[in-house]
Amino acid sequence: MSDRQKQRRVSNIKAILLDAADVIRRRGLAKGSFATPDGVCFFGAILIALGTDDVAMKRIVIPAKQLNKAETVAHHVACWMKLASSGMSATASMVKWNDAAERTVEDVASAMEGTALNLSEDEL
Repeated sequence: MSDRQKQRRVSNIKAILLDAADVIRRRGLAKGSFATPDGVCFFGAILIALGTDDVAMKRIVIPAKQLNKAETVAHHVACWMKLASSGMSATASMVKWNDAAERTVEDVASAMEGTALNLSEDEL
């Protein structure tokens, strides 16, 4: 991957994370589901930032391209937060973290923003 491609990819991931943080703050935090009337989860916010609508998430009919990109973004957050563990995917680690009883909207939005601010091309 060229330096220019890496720069574009990092910029894209950062934009997705910042959009997803905004989604969480506007809609609230859901636990145990991509989206509920009360909010969206970490992964659901990323999917919305990627253009997935609520109907697709409720039916769990998410295009593979969006799902793969969301998993890549989740991986970067899990790595930045040092949550990735052996035997559990980054996505599963983030879902478990999101669903913890003590987790708040601000915790999730801040994790997304922190990753966006600290992501570098070296991590690709």
